[in-house]
Amino acid sequence: MKQFLDIKKNIKCKIVEACDGIECITALYIADSKQIKITAIISDETMTYISGSYCSKIIEIISTNGKFSKIPMFIATSISHTTNIDNYSKVVQKIYSKPLDKSSVIDLIKLCDFE
Repeated sequence: MKQFLDIKKNIKCKIVEACDGIECITALYIADSKQIKITAIISDETMTYISGSYCSKIIEIISTNGKFSKIPMFIATSISHTTNIDNYSKVVQKIYSKPLDKSSVIDLIKLCDFE
């Protein structure tokens, strides 16, 4: 997060932080109900209640049902067996190994397509 905040100074975006997959899904619901556009989701894999991979599957189901627009998701993980993108839903665009270095953060920002 610190790497992202250091680089973010030149980017116009608002960051909504969620500590778990449950909070992420809740934040998506609230944003959708207020017609706020979410550009991307950056998630950790390891969370207490709902992991990043399971959260991505829930988001994919909700998106498929037409409730949310398709939102690209990016996951950071330190667990080596979870770096295979085939383990994730179709909403996950890329997996990053933790800790993120500056070049990974720059790559992530470019892929997020901030306006």
